[in-house]
Amino acid sequence: MPTQIKRVLVAGVLLALIPATAGANASRAHRAHLASARVPIAAGDLPGCLSGSLTDPRSYMENLHATVLRVVVSPKYGADGQALPCIRGARTDGYRTVLVVQWNSSWSLPRTEKFFRRILGEYRFYIWAIGIGNEQEITPHLTSAGYSRAWRGIEPIVKKMAPWAIRAGGEISPWGFRFISGALRDGLPGIQALAVHPYAFSWAFTPAEARRLARRYRLPLWYDEAYYDGPNTWIPKHSRSRAQLRGAALIGVWLA
Repeated sequence: MPTQIKRVLVAGVLLALIPATAGANASRAHRAHLASARVPIAAGDLPGCLSGSLTDPRSYMENLHATVLRVVVSPKYGADGQALPCIRGARTDGYRTVLVVQWNSSWSLPRTEKFFRRILGEYRFYIWAIGIGNEQEITPHLTSAGYSRAWRGIEPIVKKMAPWAIRAGGEISPWGFRFISGALRDGLPGIQALAVHPYAFSWAFTPAEARRLARRYRLPLWYDEAYYDGPNTWIPKHSRSRAQLRGAALIGVWLA
């Protein structure tokens, strides 16, 4: 989800995204687990990254033992290249960047395609991977079939403009398991990684379900919003919670 945005839950339904204050540090137990992780760690929602005020993210990356910077841009945040100082700083320091692009799900496909061309025009030479969409299923305007149709228009643009970038699909919220399952059945040609946000709500999909889905389609699985010291996340306080995230090709820390 974009920087400075949090979920507002009303009667079990996500109604809106509103600004939140970003945290800056993981707990001692959290850092110890991240240090021992055998997969890349992605750090997202770094304070100042989307606004352009953060030009050297190294202190955050080192604190979280991260090697990948994750930046979520949307029509309201980062669409005009505001995150470039942060991303360039990460590249200078030797870090890779996953750029996740969220669009307004009520847009027409031509408008969405134009938006992706604009975003890629700003950021493409600095990215290692691109997430096509970010929790698109939490608006009432997009079905799994609609996401598949949008993907078929967007993915060729990404492949042409940034052929070196890994193309990740999904980026689903805890509501999104049926959504991405349906989209994969409908077809996401060219998808190279399945990205999910496995928040630990009792009614949400589980990491095990995500693993099975990724195996079915022979895709690497990214839990790229998996950890932070906030409510309803997989905090590594004991071996059981750590085991939940095994099998991932990338694990993300979200500083919300």
